[in-house]
Formats: sequence, structure tokens, C-alpha cells
Amino acid sequence: MTLRVAITGVSGDVGRGALRGLRRNPLGAEPIWILGLDAGASSEPELDGHRQLPLVRQPQYPDALKAALEEHGVEVLLPCIDSEIAILSAARGLLAETGCNVVLAPHELVEAAEDKLLTAKFLSARGIRAPTTFEAAPTDGLPLPILAKPRNGHASQGIKLLTDRAALQEFTAAPPRNYCFQQYVEGPEFTVGFLYDAYGVMQDAVAMERSLEEGRTVRARVVDNPDMQQFISRFGEQVPGIGAVNAQLRWHHDNGPLVFEINARLSGSTEMRIAVGCNDPLRLVRHFGRGEPIGRARPRIATVYRRDHELRMDPC
Repeated sequence: MTLRVAITGVSGDVGRGALRGLRRNPLGAEPIWILGLDAGASSEPELDGHRQLPLVRQPQYPDALKAALEEHGVEVLLPCIDSEIAILSAARGLLAETGCNVVLAPHELVEAAEDKLLTAKFLSARGIRAPTTFEAAPTDGLPLPILAKPRNGHASQGIKLLTDRAALQEFTAAPPRNYCFQQYVEGPEFTVGFLYDAYGVMQDAVAMERSLEEGRTVRARVVDNPDMQQFISRFGEQVPGIGAVNAQLRWHHDNGPLVFEINARLSGSTEMRIAVGCNDPLRLVRHFGRGEPIGRARPRIATVYRRDHELRMDPC
């Protein structure tokens, strides 16, 4: 037999990481046939097939995706485009008609992850600390600097750091639509990739301290200490998930971990995680396609550097 898998957004970091992970399928294992789904022409030689789809924002996207899954007999779909997650969540019934297992988080998590203000409320209601977040500019009570963020933004796009009252007043004099204001948190930044099984049980997670350039992780160091493990356990117990869930946080020296973003999909640093021994895409498709348990990875304690599409790893 051959396990038939589709990946959306194969030209981006998330989709490319998923493709690289599946191509590390070990010798002797059941083969994996991979279909790439994208709005552009394929430039990935590792794909077995490619189907060009409409842009995610176009209304025909769900139907075109359904047709591609049916035509190619896809058994597992890994969604890897930020802007499609909420659309696929709303189209669960339509996609279920294909018989394909769409690896997608519960709707309540998808909904919360799409809106920074809802993210903070969702996490706080479950005992997971988040930076103080306001719908309107605070008049007092929140020390500067603060962040002005698009409520529905991705990859740090549109974020403004307001360092003083003059900057805050200037921004609020003619504010863009659909922004929120969030406490600026000092401290190192981390990305934590969680894997949940089909029953909503968190089975594994790996944390990496990271550095970014233009919203893209360019350096990631594996972190494994008791404080981080305590956070991982609590998050996994309190936050409902299925498949991959990615949390981004800063670790404040007094207040500990404060989660400022959730992505209900594989991480943009998936390929960096694979490099240290955490092959999230392969574990997911084996679980959702063949019912194999999601085993715990043993990541190498290392730092991974990314330049364009090239990786370099240094042991710690």
C-alpha cells in the first residue's frame, strides 16, 4: 500500500517543512505519495504530484480543494497556509465528504487563534497567562512601551511598537481598523510545537528559543528544562487541540511564560525541528492516516540556523 498525503502551501516555510519531513520516511516503511497544493506553479521536485488551486481568499477555494482531494484519493491533508485554517474549519462538513482526514484543530481553538484579542481571552479563561490585551488604546494602567497589533495578522506583519505617549497619541489619532493593544513583554522568545492525537490528547511537544528576522525564525535553540516542561504540561492539559498547534511566548523574569500567539497548524520552523530529530509531519500522517501512535521524540540539544532555505546545526 501507499499512504496518499496532500500538503497545502508547499512554496512556504510551513509547507516546505512538511514536505521535507515526509521525505524522511525511513526505508522499509510504507511509501508516502505527496500531492502539493498551491496557488502558484510547482517548483518542488520532491513532490509526486501538484495541483494549482485558486487563491485562498477566493470563494471557490473550498470546492477546488475538495475536488483535488477526491481526484487524487488523498487520505491525509496537512493544511499549511495561515489564511486557510479558518476557512477549512468552516468547511469541515464539505471536506468530510471526501473521506480524507484533514488534520485540523477544534473550531474553538481555530477561532481563538485567528484573533489576537480572542487569543488572550481564550488562554486566560483556561489558566494560561497571556500579555494584557485591550481592544482600545489604554488611557492608563499599562506601562509603555506597548504593541499595536492587527487582530488578524500573521508573521509579525503590521505590528507597531509604541514607546512613549506621543507615539501612542499619534497612532490613536488615526488608527487602522481592527487593531488591538498589548503589553510589551521583556524576555527571550520561544516557539513551542505541540502534537495532539485524534482524540485531543497532547502527546509530545518541543520548545525552542528563537530569533526572528522580518517575522521568520532564523535561529532556534532547543530548550528542555523543568520550568518549560511544566508550562508544556499545563498548556497540553488546558488547551484543546488536534494535530499540530504552535504557541509563541515570551518568558518574563517575574511573570514566567506569557503566550501572545497560537497557530492551529504546523510551525514555520518545522524544518528546524526536523533537523533536531522532531519529525512532526511524519508522525502526524502516520497517526491520522494509519492510526499509529504519536511517539515522543528525543530532540538533540542544538541550535539551528536558517539562511534562505539552507539550515546549519550546531550542538550545544
